[in-house]
Amino acid sequence: TYDRAGSSFALADPADLPFAQALEGASLLHMSGITPALGPAGVELARAAVAAAKDAGVPICFDGNYRANLWDAWDSDPRAILTELVGAATLMIGNHRDISLLLGKTFSGDGADRRREASEAAFEAFPNLQLIASTARHVEAACTHRLAGRIDLRASHWQTDEVRIENIVDRIGTGDAYAAGVIYSWLGGGDAKQMAKTGLALAALKHGVPGDMILATEEELHEFNPSGGDVRR
Repeated sequence: TYDRAGSSFALADPADLPFAQALEGASLLHMSGITPALGPAGVELARAAVAAAKDAGVPICFDGNYRANLWDAWDSDPRAILTELVGAATLMIGNHRDISLLLGKTFSGDGADRRREASEAAFEAFPNLQLIASTARHVEAACTHRLAGRIDLRASHWQTDEVRIENIVDRIGTGDAYAAGVIYSWLGGGDAKQMAKTGLALAALKHGVPGDMILATEEELHEFNPSGGDVRR
């Protein structure tokens, strides 16, 4: 079941939630595009969170997480709503397809060039936006993928080499793992290269873990080596 209908999350009233208290001492508010996709109540919930973060001076990271099935279930305008929310963000997790949806345009380049063209268009459209994080995935087979991480900043960008991931246990949650790795590095003052590599490391590790989430120590994350295949005991 994917609609979340009837859940406390989907039905939450923004007036009942202590946003200001929750944001005390926070370094970042991370938001998902799934929240507004749930319906009018979700839209108001997302707007309230953005307003509270602005009042508290807390930067916002917005992960597009576009889910057509959720948006199509009600009389929605995803482009207008997501454009409003991304406009408040400092960091965005999304690729050229997400930017195409927001801006209503396609990009003519291919591969890395297309991603840079899209990022530059997003930076022009959203003055608050400072960073766009994305992945590039090539599917060889259901259990074998190739994955690269990318960070675009206003003045520079960095894309990792591809990591070949075999014997995949569970692909679900790998995008969130990438976002978590990027945010972890961003909070630590990492540059574009460090953020892309850390995000890719956590995403690659997640492919070998069943379920939606991965728990990894800082040591495991820092020791990740896509070319290393020896056993550690």
